[in-house]
Amino acid sequence: MVVVMNGRDLVLLLAHLFRATGRRVDIDRAIEFLSFDCRYGLPSTIRRVLTVALQKEMIRRLDGEIEAAFLYDKQDLTPIEMAKIAGRLRVDASTEPIH
Repeated sequence: MVVVMNGRDLVLLLAHLFRATGRRVDIDRAIEFLSFDCRYGLPSTIRRVLTVALQKEMIRRLDGEIEAAFLYDKQDLTPIEMAKIAGRLRVDASTEPIH
């Protein structure tokens, strides 16, 4: 399965996650929340989306948890944050899922 989204979609998805669960969340809980509670996609797809977020430095990984690397409770993003997510993001089978 190939998912193509723009950077805004990724920010909205992450903002929804962190607003609901707090600044830090267990990876498995994040996948459960986004996949089963919100129905954003299959768990394998959500794992790949989180990998892309990690690569774009929108989240940080701390052991078995992820943490927001942006101010998810603000409407404005800094120019640096916007540059990280500009354009399309592609999530496909070549993207290694986060575990």
